Amino acid sequence: AAGLLIADARKGKSVKPIARVPLGSDSWNLDIVNKTAIVCSDYGYHFIDIADPKNPVDEAYFATAEGAGPAVMGSLVALPTAMPNVVLIDAEKFINRVAVHGKASFTDAAGRQVTISVSKGSAAYAYTSGAATGSIERLQVVGNGKTTFKIITNGAATPIQRVDVLGDLKSFDGRGMILAGDMAFDGTVGKLQLGNVSGHRQIAIGEGTKAMSFIAGVISDLTLNSQTPIKSLSVTSWADSGGVSDAITAPYIGSIKSAGGFAADLTLSGQGAGRYALSSASIKGDLVGVAWDVTGEVGSLAVAGTVRDSVIEASGSIRSVKIGASLRSNYKAGLAASALEHAALAGDFADIEAQIKSFKVTGLKADPTARAFVDSNVSAATIGSVSLVNVETANDEPFGFYASNADRGIRKIAVKDKLTGQKWTYPFKADAPDLGSLEIEIIAVL
Repeated sequence: AAGLLIADARKGKSVKPIARVPLGSDSWNLDIVNKTAIVCSDYGYHFIDIADPKNPVDEAYFATAEGAGPAVMGSLVALPTAMPNVVLIDAEKFINRVAVHGKASFTDAAGRQVTISVSKGSAAYAYTSGAATGSIERLQVVGNGKTTFKIITNGAATPIQRVDVLGDLKSFDGRGMILAGDMAFDGTVGKLQLGNVSGHRQIAIGEGTKAMSFIAGVISDLTLNSQTPIKSLSVTSWADSGGVSDAITAPYIGSIKSAGGFAADLTLSGQGAGRYALSSASIKGDLVGVAWDVTGEVGSLAVAGTVRDSVIEASGSIRSVKIGASLRSNYKAGLAASALEHAALAGDFADIEAQIKSFKVTGLKADPTARAFVDSNVSAATIGSVSLVNVETANDEPFGFYASNADRGIRKIAVKDKLTGQKWTYPFKADAPDLGSLEIEIIAVL
């Protein structure tokens, strides 16, 4: 049949055909540029990806009258036709790229060797500033559900201006790249690994039923929008330099782990979650300026440093909170939207069964006598065991703990001041100590 025949002639006299691309008409002129075959047929020109010779792909067709051999000039291709003229097209998509079927290496703009590998039956295309060399302006990966992708260099990570992933991936290992633009998956990915990310980037992940893993280094200014549930999210740290708020959106998250601080908003729909929409969050540094809105229950929140200027809100219960300090922050379980900083009226308790079972402020190791609970509010229909150190009772506005009388109200609050040595426990057995601006309120709902 008419078309392009590809043969293996590496053994000299023994030439073995390995693939054929039917083109529907006779073909006579051929030019090969950067693993793309430009074939002239009776009705026009075909651009065929031959990076994997055994599995060539007829990527594009340009219809013309009967023509002759093409002429390549940089990223421009001149296509002679039977008429007395020449069609000039921009073929940068085919020429300034590295097509990967398996593994391929090239040199980036900084002289680093970049190696990209994909698993069998998959493909990746690195669109470069030059012919198979230079900076990576766009990376495209084509997945089949079992695809694994990896990029490495022989030095520092290489910048990539944009990443597009078509189809589902088993894993994407991007630790050898710097995400210098946005990243979009039209499907899902089982495991996404990145290095450091900065510069107001966006990552969008399509819908999937099996929860994924997200691992990254130091993050600053990132929006992560995943329609796929997240099994685990692990980072070295996550900062927000200002402007558009950093944010994470997902159906649910199993665990969040940060070896340093964390400053990303969180919105979880709870769709498909088991008992918890957020099972656990462990922050080794500070949790700063965040709004966490969880539809469903939260398992545990542990912050070694300070929760500052933040709102932690769940539509259901919060099992445990353990933090070093809290400054101008609010913790709400089962409250209505009408409740602002804390519950104040019977109607503010949307879920009368919601609880904050354990709330503990340990103080800061670096400064054990520093005020550790300042201008913060804790609200739920039922509040279990509370342990506080170094409460700042001299505040401009009232703050404190707010529960309902539907069940047990507030079971216990134990307070210790490491600077003055004062201790007290609620419910009070005798006269109440001077609480200053600190409130402990049981709001009647029955």
